[in-house]
Amino acid sequence: MRRFGGPLSAAVALVAGLVAPPAQADKTTARRLTEQATLAYKLGHFQEALEDFSMAYGEFSAPLLLFNIGQCYREIGNYERASFFLRGYLREVPKARNRALVEDLIAECETKLAAQQAELKRRQEEEKEQLAIKLAQAVAEQQSGEQDAVEVPAIDRVALQGQERGGRTKLAVGLGVAAAGIVALGVGAYFSVRTNSDANTLNTLTAQGGQWSDSAKNSYRDGSRSVIAADVLYAAGAAALIAGGIVSVLGWQQNTSARKALSVAGLATPANGHLALAWNF
Repeated sequence: MRRFGGPLSAAVALVAGLVAPPAQADKTTARRLTEQATLAYKLGHFQEALEDFSMAYGEFSAPLLLFNIGQCYREIGNYERASFFLRGYLREVPKARNRALVEDLIAECETKLAAQQAELKRRQEEEKEQLAIKLAQAVAEQQSGEQDAVEVPAIDRVALQGQERGGRTKLAVGLGVAAAGIVALGVGAYFSVRTNSDANTLNTLTAQGGQWSDSAKNSYRDGSRSVIAADVLYAAGAAALIAGGIVSVLGWQQNTSARKALSVAGLATPANGHLALAWNF
């Protein structure tokens, strides 16, 4: 793979690189936006640079701006979108002098994207395993408490009733949080599908050599927002589902323990403050 220098040496094509697009394009506005974006990029404000480069392309569809947009996505860490725009640049300029460099950047993005996806899958599997372990431990502790002989002290019915209510509350809250997590995952999936749809629309437009219309601009903006929304919702939904599951298990355990203690409360006598009971269900 070709070696290349720091972000700026490999990255941003400056204003002088703009090529001639359709006559009706607003070149002055595009130049101003490109200058702003270039400065933001040099300062490390990659999200700001991305937005300005994107608006500049909407005003003046110079292919080099596609390269710059791809580089911004690469610096942000969104390697899927980076690869998309770098490939778009090569479609627009198939004989680009920096084609070898762009191909190396695309290969780098695809490698890092695969690593990101593998890491995400690993974390999801790890979270599932941890939840399964906690559930198994809760069940084992419950079964152990039912089978072993225990010494039951004099019982405070009011306190146990409070524990029972608290357990029900935890169970309800846990189920609610888990349900919210499932909803968030579903909405995240919707935004992910919407992002793919917008990307396909823009790919088709680029392949057919179409103009960057208002509709295309809206598709691009919607796609960018949908990517961010999907990532946030996936992360929040997974966290809520796991947290809700844990809280539900703890609430169920507390509620069950309190109810069983209350069920034997009537067996305790004032003369004998403790009862030795052997549970065997």
